[in-house]
Amino acid sequence: YQRRVHGLTLTFIEWVWTVAFSGDGKYLASGSADKTISLIDIASLTRVHQFNGYHTDYVLTVNFSADGKYLATGGMDNRVNLILVEQRQLLKAFTDIHQESVSTVLFSPNGKYLITGSKDLSVKIIGVSNQQVVRHLINVCTCLLYTSDAADDLLCVDLGGRRIIKKKK
Repeated sequence: YQRRVHGLTLTFIEWVWTVAFSGDGKYLASGSADKTISLIDIASLTRVHQFNGYHTDYVLTVNFSADGKYLATGGMDNRVNLILVEQRQLLKAFTDIHQESVSTVLFSPNGKYLITGSKDLSVKIIGVSNQQVVRHLINVCTCLLYTSDAADDLLCVDLGGRRIIKKKK
């Protein structure tokens, strides 16, 4: 597929499933059915890198940390990747934390945690600095939101079928 949007022409072999802007506005990331992740420079409207081999099935979700330092990806291969954006390298691949496809990756506002949601109805909270799972939540959800006042506290509350991580009162 080839698409031209606002002067940007990109070619993808398969559908693009997900896109996200970096918090610093420098990049756009996309994940697609061709198992690749593209990193696009917003200023020049060019693809500056394509990550190949990080997923073995569709890439369903991508998200940047607020400072733009990290990019997280998740896919139908049950895998979560933590990527160093400027170095264009994989920091850590989590290949066994979910039993089904990963539908959500989300960084906490302070960047200390990476939260993942899966079709297996589990949520994993990963410490970014040590790349270790610090909390497992099971039978909860596949879609996650952070409230703007969330900080270091890790509290999930049900809100009409969705879970929201928010600050403890």
